[in-house]
Amino acid sequence: QQAIAVFKQLVQENPRAGEHLGHSQWQFCQALRNTGRSVQSEAVIREALQVFEKAARDFPAEPFLRQEQAFSHRLIGDVMIDLGQLDEAVLQYRAAIDLYGSLSTDVPNNSTYRSEQAYSTWLLGVLLNRAGQTNDAVREYDQALAIYAQATATFPTEAMLRWRRIDLLRERGKFTEAERVLRETFALTNKPPGIGKAELATAMHKLGDVLRDSGKLKEAEETFREAVAMHREVNGNEDLGLGHSLHGLAWVLNQNGKQAEAEAVSREELAMRRKLLGDGHPDVAS
Repeated sequence: QQAIAVFKQLVQENPRAGEHLGHSQWQFCQALRNTGRSVQSEAVIREALQVFEKAARDFPAEPFLRQEQAFSHRLIGDVMIDLGQLDEAVLQYRAAIDLYGSLSTDVPNNSTYRSEQAYSTWLLGVLLNRAGQTNDAVREYDQALAIYAQATATFPTEAMLRWRRIDLLRERGKFTEAERVLRETFALTNKPPGIGKAELATAMHKLGDVLRDSGKLKEAEETFREAVAMHREVNGNEDLGLGHSLHGLAWVLNQNGKQAEAEAVSREELAMRRKLLGDGHPDVAS
């Protein structure tokens, strides 16, 4: 609050201080949200948006000020979710998407804008899914993936989007499409900066889930075996990700009539979870 008061005075003398004022208001907004004061945080972040809008008018040749406007819209959307105003949150996310989209067109050599446009589109999909608008959510996820395909985005964000997209397809019973998206994910091993081994193991596990759900139990068994091997290579024999893949492998082994091996795999998973989580943990019980 003290910083904001000082920057408000400085802005009168030097309009360049508006950027610092807006950033301080972002931080204040987040602090208010973290202490449960979302109503007050809305007023603060809307004021920050006005600050960046004025700065963009004062310095039209500097595109990063439009980026600050876009981020402010997205943060307003987050606050609206806190307040339960989902329709307003959708409008704010769309405003952010439009601004990032115009920036990626005006400054095509800056992949950050396109990545942020994709990430904002993904957030909109999450919100629509939360509101029960599943078809609209899937459409936004598809759009986000299409945008990422045009950008050198960091894979963890793209991976997060793909995992949620796949989970939605599974929930809707669209196993063939989910399998297609997963197999496309493996192609990212050749896309800079590439897919890490941990993400590849996760993708392999999810493919096993989809094949199991599709009734392709033999393929699912082979896929879970690959996922288990990948997890062991990445994190050794004591890792919860490995536990998930062991669980999936044991299930399909049992379905495929290989009860002795299924028991051995299940006992390995149980011993590892007991060691990592303790006897009282729900995952150990299950």
